[in-house]
Amino acid sequence: MFKSSQNKKKLFNLGASVAPNFLQGFDGRRTARNKKINIKRQQVKTRRLEEKARRKLEKSAQRDLRLLAKKNKDLLKLARVNREEIRSEPLPKKWTLSYVGRLWRERQTRRRLEHYEQKFDRQLQFGEKKLFLFRKKNFSIPAPSRRPWFWGLLIFAASLFLVVAPFKFWAQFNNLDNYSFKERIIQKTKSAFESLGSGGKASINQNWRQAEKDFNSAENQFSQVSANLKIINDRLLSLASYANNPELKLVAESKKLLQIGALGSELAAELAAALSGWERANGDWLVLLDQLEKKSESAQSLADNLVSKLETIKVENLPAEYQADFKEIISRAEILPTVLSLVSDNAGRFKKLLGSGTDKRYLLVFQNNAEMRGSGGFLGSYALIDFRDGKITNLEVPGGGSYDTEAGLRLNIVAPEPLWLVNPKWHFWDANWWPDWPTTARNLMWFLEKSDGPTVDGVISFTPSVVEELLKITGPIDLSSDYGVVVTADNFWQEVQLTAERDNLIEVNPELVAHLPLGEENKPKKIIGALAQEILEILPEKMNQTNFLKLAALAEDSLAAKQVLLYFSDPDLQQMVNDWGWGGVMTQAPYDYLMVTNTNIAGAKTDRMIRETINQQVNIQNNGRVVVSLKIKREHTAAPHTPLVGVRNVNWMRIYVPEGAKLLRAEGFKTPDEHYFESPDPAWQDNEILKETEGRALIDPLSGTKVYLESGKTVFANWSMVDPGETSELFFEYELPSPLPKIITTDNWFKRFNNWLNPEQMSRYNYSLLLQKQPGAVNDNYQLEVKWPDNYTLDWQGPGLVGGLAPFTPLTRDHFYSLAFSKY
Repeated sequence: MFKSSQNKKKLFNLGASVAPNFLQGFDGRRTARNKKINIKRQQVKTRRLEEKARRKLEKSAQRDLRLLAKKNKDLLKLARVNREEIRSEPLPKKWTLSYVGRLWRERQTRRRLEHYEQKFDRQLQFGEKKLFLFRKKNFSIPAPSRRPWFWGLLIFAASLFLVVAPFKFWAQFNNLDNYSFKERIIQKTKSAFESLGSGGKASINQNWRQAEKDFNSAENQFSQVSANLKIINDRLLSLASYANNPELKLVAESKKLLQIGALGSELAAELAAALSGWERANGDWLVLLDQLEKKSESAQSLADNLVSKLETIKVENLPAEYQADFKEIISRAEILPTVLSLVSDNAGRFKKLLGSGTDKRYLLVFQNNAEMRGSGGFLGSYALIDFRDGKITNLEVPGGGSYDTEAGLRLNIVAPEPLWLVNPKWHFWDANWWPDWPTTARNLMWFLEKSDGPTVDGVISFTPSVVEELLKITGPIDLSSDYGVVVTADNFWQEVQLTAERDNLIEVNPELVAHLPLGEENKPKKIIGALAQEILEILPEKMNQTNFLKLAALAEDSLAAKQVLLYFSDPDLQQMVNDWGWGGVMTQAPYDYLMVTNTNIAGAKTDRMIRETINQQVNIQNNGRVVVSLKIKREHTAAPHTPLVGVRNVNWMRIYVPEGAKLLRAEGFKTPDEHYFESPDPAWQDNEILKETEGRALIDPLSGTKVYLESGKTVFANWSMVDPGETSELFFEYELPSPLPKIITTDNWFKRFNNWLNPEQMSRYNYSLLLQKQPGAVNDNYQLEVKWPDNYTLDWQGPGLVGGLAPFTPLTRDHFYSLAFSKY
């Protein structure tokens, strides 16, 4: 048994490597059935392994095939052949049932797969040109070079440049030592700057055509100098900027400076040509605006180029004495493109305003600021003016002035309560009630239309102050045939007022109006319209270069002082008006706000003789609250019984402050006797704006001051009366609705968290005030004084302030004041 068992194991080990049938003779206990089952099991396993191997081989070949297809068609063909060879190769049948044969077959299959995978990888690596090398024995791949073959050549060239460049650099600059070359450059540059200077002098003298010639000459000379300097290589000039020699540094910027000179001269020539367009236009405003629009567009591209060239200049390379001036030139040049863009855009808008290609009709109102009203003055005269293609096609002036609208008004509208002193029914001539001009202008348009008047495209207002300045340009205007006067800038107000009030003065001062013609055909209220018509006809004839600039300066001053106000129904035109600050809009302020508004009711023309002084004191409390004290002094400078002005000034005063301000104290008011007021009929119609503002007013029980909201502001309103030769003082004290705003210096979350943890650390606060003047006012003076606690430190104050104090100055335009404090 033992021997038989040992031999059985030996024979099993030997037979395992020869044939599977050899093992069956040593296993007498296995039945034939078991043998058949084992054989079938081995066959099933073998078939499964065969299928698995074939699937694996096919997937690998397909994957390689897809990769090779992207690289080369020849490799694609080769891969297909290899795949077909593998799939068609039969497996040895004699090992089908052998465990050892199965292992051998798997090993061979693995080797074959590895062989083809390596082969495909080499094909992908070397491509079509290297394909034939696969058939060679002992094939080896050379290592590619990390640097291209021309790298050394580049290094050599760079080294050669660094060695040779300094010699060439000095050789080129030594050419400048040639006397004729240097003299020619210096002479032409000097001549260019002389032409530039003469062009500037011609501009100052308003000789725009000569200025244009001089600027063009300067541009040509700068260009010639730049052409002469082309012999110097730009790369060498850039190297000169790194030299220690100041002269070489200046030479490095020479070409750029000459280009800037040429650009500046060309830009100046374009602007001079635009300003000289009036002579070419022959008085045609549309031609002038076309010229301005075209020239400003071309000048804008030059200005953009000029700014970009200026930015390339290294200021430190210039002589020290010129560096500050050059920086100022850069700062001024940077705003040129924006200004020219505005000119170009607004020139087109002005053409639309003057009726380019369409008809425009405007309501022209004369607001007499000798008798102040909310938006400028009593509206005694008006006109309707029509434009077509820049020319006045019609000017209609009612003979009776604004009172001619009374007959056409069929509605009964309740007037603002202070006007009940003269008339409880609201009319066109009293419709300019609000200091916010857009609100007033829309109200005037509504009243004109409801008084059988036409619809208009806008409202333009002017005061006597504007007419007096216009007469300085036009010279005397002869109205003697109709009104018996020659109107000049000096006698305008006196003669016009006497003519307009002739009927009233005949009874009390007949000697004053004795020189004026009488007759039913003469309509004294029409004198303003007649004078305006004469001015509009004469002005184009007087429009030379000098007067054009005077008119432009007058327009700028009058619009800033709100002596001229504009409102248009066209949103585009109104946007231009608002952008330029010509619309008389009551603006929303970031913090504090003030406007003092006077309305003369039954006080004759006395506002011409009233000197008003406004003293505002701002007191910042330790807790950040702000209390404002406002003292207003009104001095009547006329002598008693002087015609038109020597009577009592009766004034309805409104103080506009930030919305939500709390009135603390008010003093110094005088109210007309109640029996002078006439109440409206209860059946009359209310104005919606008045109903929502003054109609909701609260009355301070101590002073009788009305407090209400209007135009996003809180209003304090009360009466003031002052006789000739006397002075009245009014006092308001109020608290602003919110504490002093804190300055947020950073959005860093860590610093905000640190400030929250350490509130005792320093905080910064800002006080700002927007001060707006009343439209039409001329005799107001203003002073601001800001006071703060000892634990506040003044860090910064804006223009117009010295130590928190703005001294008394004439209030001729709006002002903005601002201060910054630190609090510990």
